[in-house]
Amino acid sequence: LLSARARTIEARISKVLSPSDPEVRPELWARLVGEFRTWTEVLREAANRLPTDRESWDRLAMAETSFMRLLARLRSPEEEQAYRRALKAWEEVVRVDPRRSISYARRGMLLEEAGASGLDPEGLTRAEADFAKAASVYPNSGIRQWQWGSLLQGLGR
Repeated sequence: LLSARARTIEARISKVLSPSDPEVRPELWARLVGEFRTWTEVLREAANRLPTDRESWDRLAMAETSFMRLLARLRSPEEEQAYRRALKAWEEVVRVDPRRSISYARRGMLLEEAGASGLDPEGLTRAEADFAKAASVYPNSGIRQWQWGSLLQGLGR
């Protein structure tokens, strides 16, 4: 039931905010933030009920990351809290299944974004460690090697 409710909320969000139309009318911002808040609460409840289910944590982590990006776009003071929630969710994803390189890479992308924006002063250093781990877990992945190399290049190394 929680998954079905989360999908319904996600569908409502996608009608308001779609990648093809990034401009959202100002009157919809409050509604959108409310929908995101409800969506992440439902996903968090689902993940907490099944603490070893990687998919539940993965969906929550992705939703929390999207919510953080929305709050950053609004320049909301809640952005830092949203970042902490997203980071915690990604840490759970990695804890539940430490063999998936994509989980380290996604957490690394969150850390890189937070480091570049100044939200987390240690973000870039921590992102480097996650990209290195993602590349070591799946050394034959060109994209994992590229992500790691791209970050190192951005750091001047």
